[in-house]
Amino acid sequence: MIKIENLKHYYTDSDGNEVKALDGIDLTIEQGEFVAIIGANGSGKSTLARHLNCLLLPTEGRVEVSGLDTREEQNMWDIRQQVGMVFQNPDNQIVAAVVEEDVAFGPENIGVPGPEIAPRVAKALAAVGMTEYAKHAPHRLSGGQKQRVAIAGIMALEPKCIVLDEPTAMLDPQGRKEIVSTVQKLNKEKNITIVYITHYMVEALAADRVVVMEKGHIRFMGTPREVFSRVDELEALGLEAPLAAKVASELRKSGVKLPSGIITDEELAVSVAIEKGEIVAIIGHTGSGKSTLVQHLNGLLKPDKGTATIDDVDITAKGVQAKNARQQVGMVFQYPEHQIFAETVFEDIAFGPRNKGFNEEEVAKAVREAMEFVGLDYDTYAERSPFQLSGGQMRRVAIAGVVAMNPDYLVLDEPS
Repeated sequence: MIKIENLKHYYTDSDGNEVKALDGIDLTIEQGEFVAIIGANGSGKSTLARHLNCLLLPTEGRVEVSGLDTREEQNMWDIRQQVGMVFQNPDNQIVAAVVEEDVAFGPENIGVPGPEIAPRVAKALAAVGMTEYAKHAPHRLSGGQKQRVAIAGIMALEPKCIVLDEPTAMLDPQGRKEIVSTVQKLNKEKNITIVYITHYMVEALAADRVVVMEKGHIRFMGTPREVFSRVDELEALGLEAPLAAKVASELRKSGVKLPSGIITDEELAVSVAIEKGEIVAIIGHTGSGKSTLVQHLNGLLKPDKGTATIDDVDITAKGVQAKNARQQVGMVFQYPEHQIFAETVFEDIAFGPRNKGFNEEEVAKAVREAMEFVGLDYDTYAERSPFQLSGGQMRRVAIAGVVAMNPDYLVLDEPS
């Protein structure tokens, strides 16, 4: 689709000095490929992008698009119909007062017959998920929505390739996600070649190949995994690797054995060991997996992959040994009162010890000690119904029921 050979581009600065913006670029991009170009400010990313649809012409070397040389003037319009450009600020590309009219602007200007324009506009808006906004005023849309309209305007030209020059730089995180998702969809479903320039490293993870630039040169390139595993080299170029890759690199330096090539949060699922006698806090946002994790610690859930062991016993296995290991882990849930079911406080707390095989003398002793441990007076509360207690007292009964089993490990899932 695109072939670049020894591309050099010079410009003159305000002092009259010649500056090399690009200095010997060699790059081939295949039809249907998704290529991300990253680099610090001044590395030449945007200058390179503008050569792909004739906005700039080579000082030396050559750029070919579908075999058409960008230096030959008669090729300009053919190239620009094949390579659409989306810039940082969507407001600079939106010209009409209604979304569908803006998307129609490009096809009208390249002479697409009238009857063909409306289907193209509808198809383009559907491709970027903006059909319901066809009659809206663009200036009333969010930044992410405006950028999707700008992409639809390019899509209506039916290009083989879309070049996006930092399209999410002015957007919030949600807007950035929308654009990356839209671009991935166009690449996978429409086989449109994508050249995506960004300084958000995590966006480049979606690409087939990542090109790293510095001072007008290509320093190295490869798959996202190959490129972002080179954390120290990226930092030397003033670039931040994705957080997962950086954390993995630092963990390896500190002696943690991790596989190479970790670049995503999902891959950074590090094993954890908890020692006897430790107090370990597990924190995270809602939905981060805290409760799911702790329910693996006594066999309530079983892993799809990996193992959970207690005292070197795989608790997901069958047999007496695994059962005994699971019983060493007491679990208190977020609503401990939901664990209460017996008619008296004594009977509720005694349930666990009895199931563990304690005799009645041991049961009575365990119940008394557990009640004292959680601050419930035995003589006052032992024969009362737990359902007549306050919420806080009910929670203490539930915790006492776990403590009475004398577990080696106690897991509390947001008990307060």
